[in-house]
Amino acid sequence: MGAKFGLYRQENGAYRPVETLTTGVDGHITFFDLTTDTVYKLVEERPPDGYAIITKEIFFALRPNGNTVSLRFCDAEGNAVSPPNAVTGEYVTGNRLLTLTVKNLRGYELPSTGGTGLFFYMLCGLFLVTAPLVYGLSLRRKRERRRG
Repeated sequence: MGAKFGLYRQENGAYRPVETLTTGVDGHITFFDLTTDTVYKLVEERPPDGYAIITKEIFFALRPNGNTVSLRFCDAEGNAVSPPNAVTGEYVTGNRLLTLTVKNLRGYELPSTGGTGLFFYMLCGLFLVTAPLVYGLSLRRKRERRRG
């Protein structure tokens, strides 16, 4: 509940927004008036509370086949590919109902450790880089003084 998805339609080589919907209590959303022979892109814009966002875009198209229409997962150019991980779907021609199931994974947040930050480490690194240079220059000056 509470996942926000954006649906985009490919037009003239670019993806244009169709609509944005938020899942209800049952976790479902319904997009209406999808046309055949058009590549669509589904993007999760906000995951449900406690879940990680799905960063991969889901591309699909509805392809007519005689009296039926089938769902086909594809890449951004419309070439058929296997369904993405944790995504399933079907299209019921009689109802003109597209069902896509996208399974989110539980998200987590790393705890704050109260560390010292980067300043100390950068300072140590700077010392480790400059110390040999200063030492080398001092040795060179000592040698020059002995010769001169």
